[in-house]
Amino acid sequence: VSTWATSIKHARWMLPDTVARGPLSRYGDLMASIFPNLPRCLPSSPRWDTGAHFLYCNQNNHQLGADGYDNYQAPMADGAELFRRRMWVRGVLDFHDFQKIPVGAGLVCNEKVASVRTIENSVFVGIQREFGASLPLLTESRSLVYTNEAYGTTQRKQVEIPVPSESTSVCLNPTELLKYSMLTSNLHKIHYDPAYCRSEGLRDVVVHGPLMVSLILYWLTSTRKQHVGRFRYKNIEPCFV
Repeated sequence: VSTWATSIKHARWMLPDTVARGPLSRYGDLMASIFPNLPRCLPSSPRWDTGAHFLYCNQNNHQLGADGYDNYQAPMADGAELFRRRMWVRGVLDFHDFQKIPVGAGLVCNEKVASVRTIENSVFVGIQREFGASLPLLTESRSLVYTNEAYGTTQRKQVEIPVPSESTSVCLNPTELLKYSMLTSNLHKIHYDPAYCRSEGLRDVVVHGPLMVSLILYWLTSTRKQHVGRFRYKNIEPCFV
């Protein structure tokens, strides 16, 4: 892992994209089906604090791992995977510019691996992403854990979750997860293949980390007039459908 970590920290990726109307419209349809009583907050020019940025500048899926996800930032040795499993752990979103970006505008995301930490038998990889058009739009930090241990085989530390001042609830189904996978070019099998999930010790398909973040952002921006400046999150347990 240390050899890979030293090498990967020097790597840089530039992911160009275009703010296309199709993904934005389908994302709006998906959110409207999940939140039928909320006003639709995705006009022709997207607000980035609605979770819409997850639609663009995604992985190319040229190096798929055994779990279906792209291995371009995964720990490797001589072209071989060092870990069979990965999960989305935490992240921070900093929104810099609240100007709406018009459909058809060019967009670019610059990526780098900012940190690699080994904790017992797992490796946590921190990724930094800078989105921009004519101006900086968003800085995103995300962390994924790589492990060979099946879910449920290790004792996890109990975390006390504070009581929220306000909350809402949603009920997702496998079709909605599949739609989100298609919108974000996410081929990770834990989001659409129940048999694969059971083989990994998961009781059913798992809701995407970015989708959980998007649900909260969409709810916030639909029920509040303010923009979201910074959003910090941590996934404590998998969310199943």
